[in-house]
Amino acid sequence: MSDLGEFLGLLIITSYGLTLLSFLLKWKYKYFKKQINEITWIKDRFTKIMKFFVKYHRFFGFATVLFILMHFGVQFSRYGVNITGALAAGLMFLQVGIGVYGFKMAKRSKLWLWSHRTLAVVIGVAIWIHIN
Repeated sequence: MSDLGEFLGLLIITSYGLTLLSFLLKWKYKYFKKQINEITWIKDRFTKIMKFFVKYHRFFGFATVLFILMHFGVQFSRYGVNITGALAAGLMFLQVGIGVYGFKMAKRSKLWLWSHRTLAVVIGVAIWIHIN
């Protein structure tokens, strides 16, 4: 059971990392657009990869939440409630709520974008605290 809990934890970290790639690739393109566009084969591959992660960003987020629920079930049955894990999971559920709200909005405000990105960093810190 312990190995399953650790495996699900790794899946959470992996799917969360894949979720973050949407922002990181867009940021890299924004600041290195000129250098990326100078070489055609890099531009073609980079834009395809970036479009993939932007397109499936929400699905990686939902996968993260699914793995959190599974991880919680396994770990709770063995160890009970872990405060740092519950905090990280609660922040992730809040993040999904903010993400769904942004997806449904016709125009996303700067406050929404700032809160979605800031919460992503806070979640990363919460996960780091949880695993250490």
